[in-house]
Amino acid sequence: MPLIHYQRRKIKYNDPVTVSPSVSVKDIDCDGSIDQLTEPAITDDVITPLVLKGWLAKSTGQGTLFDAIYVSLTDKNQHHRFVASSKNSRGDLIAVFGKPDLENAGFTANVDTSGLHGDYTVSLSGRTGDQIFVCRNLQRPLTLK
Repeated sequence: MPLIHYQRRKIKYNDPVTVSPSVSVKDIDCDGSIDQLTEPAITDDVITPLVLKGWLAKSTGQGTLFDAIYVSLTDKNQHHRFVASSKNSRGDLIAVFGKPDLENAGFTANVDTSGLHGDYTVSLSGRTGDQIFVCRNLQRPLTLK
């Protein structure tokens, strides 16, 4: 009887973002959605990432986008950890809002939460120039063990 051999798939995490002190961080209400949030899990010594999918726009009415979309993890002391996202085409947004540039509003992110413990708030954030806008209306609580 042959042995079954499998190799664990290496997870590609999105990169953490280093924010210089000159960048301002502000809470605002945003246009967007967290369509999917899969919490991280630990099974058989394998840690699966925090996975988010959705979309974020500076304005759906004007069809404008942020320069970059981040996922932010905020701890109880209001310290933000930002993680870059990957672009994901969203043609459905053109049909809903009638703005062609919104096709580029989609994102996906695999966030490495190893080493983090406690209660966090997961939020979408958008960066424009030297400002990061944390979307206070697009948040979910997350407890990491």
